[in-house]
Amino acid sequence: MPKSLWSQTIVAALLAAWLGLGAPPPAGAGEGEQVALTPGLVQAMMAASEEMFKSREQEAGEGEDEAGAAGRDSEPQELSAAAEAALDTLVRKHGFAGIAEFERVSGSVMSALQAIELESPETIAQITAEIARLQADASIPAAEKDEMLGSLRQQLTPPNIALPANLDVV
Repeated sequence: MPKSLWSQTIVAALLAAWLGLGAPPPAGAGEGEQVALTPGLVQAMMAASEEMFKSREQEAGEGEDEAGAAGRDSEPQELSAAAEAALDTLVRKHGFAGIAEFERVSGSVMSALQAIELESPETIAQITAEIARLQADASIPAAEKDEMLGSLRQQLTPPNIALPANLDVV
């Protein structure tokens, strides 16, 4: 994949994750949920993600109050019927059968990106260094530290890639 398309794919996958869509499945989960990716599917996902991002930016710029901004940065929330319909229309415009298909494609892209990233010794070294730093930090409460360490250790677990050819597409 050309370098610019690779960068665009990463940005689109991050946008999808930021929007609460297409989060990678936990390691070992979702074997049957992955989609065989094609360059066209990845490009459609990127285009839809970019449009979602622009739409979200527009909504934020239209007088969103602090409570709305805080809600956007917290856990993903249920979409209203109107928002879900708008999202469904948007993803259909980009060739998806609906939100569910878009989420499966986004999840497959995110899983492939995570697997590729874990092939990098630098990534492993960064995560391992962060684990060591957290373990040595006595100022963090034990429960919070355990949660953070668990999350970091999970990042070191490669996702289950049911369709290895997806790695070549992404």
